[in-house]
Amino acid sequence: MDKKVVIAGGTGFIGKYLIEEFRKLDYQVLIISRQDEHIQWNNEKEIINGLENSDMLINLAGKSVDCRYNKKNKERS
Repeated sequence: MDKKVVIAGGTGFIGKYLIEEFRKLDYQVLIISRQDEHIQWNNEKEIINGLENSDMLINLAGKSVDCRYNKKNKERS
């Protein structure tokens, strides 16, 4: 296994789908997340190590799209 993809914010619906699909293609998949079992957001050294020699970085981090688009939420984006 010499192909590697890093997914930032990969623990949601889309991330889980991508993880499964990349693993089917024999990629090593690393996730950057707040969850303990993944690379932690505040661990710069681990993030850099994870990105070393990676083939791809996918950024899914950010505000959830599962919200109402009212004035307050629009201002936060």
